[in-house]
Amino acid sequence: MLYSLKHTDSMLDWKAGYSRAWFVRIRPAYKDDKGLEAHEVEHVRHWWYSLGFSSILYLLSKRFRLWAEVKCYKVQLEYAADREEARRSFAIRLATNYDLDIIVSEALIALGV
Repeated sequence: MLYSLKHTDSMLDWKAGYSRAWFVRIRPAYKDDKGLEAHEVEHVRHWWYSLGFSSILYLLSKRFRLWAEVKCYKVQLEYAADREEARRSFAIRLATNYDLDIIVSEALIALGV
C-alpha cells in the first residue's frame, strides 16, 4: 500500500503520530515504534479503501471515529510487548483524546482481549 512516512515533531503535543490521506507523520522519538507506524498505516488503509471518504466520516461521526481508532489500536496491540498494559493505555487515550463520549471501561470492552 502506498504511503509517505515523515518523522517530525510538528503535531499536537499529545500525539506520537498521525496520518492524513496517505501521509504518515511520526515523532522522531518514536521512529522505531513499529506498532505506532502500523496504527497510522491502518488509518491510511481506511482512507484508500474508502477513496478518502473516511476522512469526512472521521470528522463527522463519533461512531465511525471509535470504530477506526479501535481497529487501529488493535493493530498496534499486535506489536506490544505487554499487551494488557498497552490495552489499558490505549483505552485511556480513547476515552480522553478523541471526543468519543466514552469512559475507560467502555473503551476496554471495545478493544477486547
